[in-house]
Amino acid sequence: MIDELSLKPDLDDALVRWQAFWAGEIIDRPCVAVRVPKGGDFPWPSYRDRCGDVRAAVEKAAASVENFEYLGEAVPYVSADLGPDQYGAWLGGHIQFSGDSGNTNWIEPFVDDWRSAMPLRVRWDGEAWQKTVALMEALADAGAGRFLVGMLDLHSNFDALSAMRSPCRLSMDIYDEPGVVREAARQVGDTFVPVFERLETAGKHNERGYIGWIGAYSPTRYAVTQCDYACMLSREMFVEFVLPELRKEWSFLDHTIYHYDGVTALQHLPAVLAEPDVDAIQWVPGAGNRENYLWDDLMLEIQRAGKGLHVAAPPEQVRRLHGVLRPERVFYDTWCDSVAEAESLLDWLRRNT
Repeated sequence: MIDELSLKPDLDDALVRWQAFWAGEIIDRPCVAVRVPKGGDFPWPSYRDRCGDVRAAVEKAAASVENFEYLGEAVPYVSADLGPDQYGAWLGGHIQFSGDSGNTNWIEPFVDDWRSAMPLRVRWDGEAWQKTVALMEALADAGAGRFLVGMLDLHSNFDALSAMRSPCRLSMDIYDEPGVVREAARQVGDTFVPVFERLETAGKHNERGYIGWIGAYSPTRYAVTQCDYACMLSREMFVEFVLPELRKEWSFLDHTIYHYDGVTALQHLPAVLAEPDVDAIQWVPGAGNRENYLWDDLMLEIQRAGKGLHVAAPPEQVRRLHGVLRPERVFYDTWCDSVAEAESLLDWLRRNT
């Protein structure tokens, strides 16, 4: 576990509260991460920045992370993500960028036939993997005693298969050649552990602890897991094809928050909630739906199943939800305009828990 971070003077208290969160316990208030901007104009490096010059990306990330105050359980960290299809890029794809946005990228599907493409393996000497490792190592060196490196937004399992083949063609493959798809999924799933082990070494997570793009900290193996492609599958197909691959990830990790994306995937929620290795749920309803913090009934259902919650919400909604949800194993992720506002929120939660 990490000893100190100059950007987080009260780190010891935050680490104790994170341990309580994972244990389903509460000290004197829910777990709350609050970031307060200092007011400088230091934008986070884009995917394009991270895919470019490593030194420049590290300098930009360091300036950005230092432009915030970290209150409550917020732990300063930076991301080395190259984009949502990076896992597919490690397996042989090439990252493409929009001409209009440095944060819009993808890989062109490159699998025409699963049999010809197999065995599916990570290209350890490939450009995307080498860039990922170089960036994580450089960020870990720059962050020593200052900030952490976040574990990546992996998009493994069927998200990677979807990027490699395209969502529509993968969906047809499940109907036409389910056995072949099952074997492709097994091969990609078998890459998760070696990928994770190399990433945790590059980012020094096994020395300093783990933090993911959601921002929860764990001294032992933790990552956000997900399968956004699952919104295209029936309940039966999710259980048959996706769940076995997710279980490989969950059984390897000590802790996980499952990123649950889109109302069309809600049919799979009972299956996910029944999994003992899933600690908590992050609910993201998707574009065109009410905000994630307004789904009280759904969040209560998740709590009744014994799972924790990550809830990103403004301070006024944190106060409202505190009267709705049980305070243990809730992680509120919020933002304030000033340190005084953040401290007021934390004090209010203590007095009302």
